[in-house]
Amino acid sequence: MQHRIQKGTYFTECTRCGMREHWSAPSECSGARVDRGEVSIEFAQSAMMHDLAEFKRWWTARTDLPAHLPSIEEWRAEFLAWSLKRSPITPTKEPTP
Repeated sequence: MQHRIQKGTYFTECTRCGMREHWSAPSECSGARVDRGEVSIEFAQSAMMHDLAEFKRWWTARTDLPAHLPSIEEWRAEFLAWSLKRSPITPTKEPTP
């Protein structure tokens, strides 16, 4: 069966299984709910602060640093790219023609 996608306040997700648009998932819906393992904002903040510290360690250990410091937008882009490479969440990709 196909996913039943519904746009929500924060996420676009399947109303049957809860698969969100930014997750890599099979095109067929199993109907079984995804357990997201909800956590408090404090836990999330702690985890993200840990990720930021790990990113800093990775960044300063690089040998191919740019000649100039990045702008805040570039820092965000670098962190996002770095974190997505480490994450089980895979961004959706545009279909290839």
